Amino acid sequence: MSDDINDFWEKLKAQRDEMKVQAHLARAEFRDEWDEVEKKWQKAEQKLHHVQDQAIETTAEMQRSAKVVMEEIASTYQRIKERLDD
Repeated sequence: MSDDINDFWEKLKAQRDEMKVQAHLARAEFRDEWDEVEKKWQKAEQKLHHVQDQAIETTAEMQRSAKVVMEEIASTYQRIKERLDD
């Protein structure tokens, strides 16, 4: 796994932890969006662990795909955070 992907994942993980705390305090309208992004998180995490556990050398396409999913999750976290800050 490339350093870029690992660095991005670690930043996303830290953002998730912060958002997880805030989500528990959020109004109900945010909970549906949070639940959806959590499903995506679980799938992304499983794929990442599978790749790491299997010591599979990832292709550029797999890395791009993983990055797209992580960017989508990050975007959703940002959207939720902005709405919570209002």
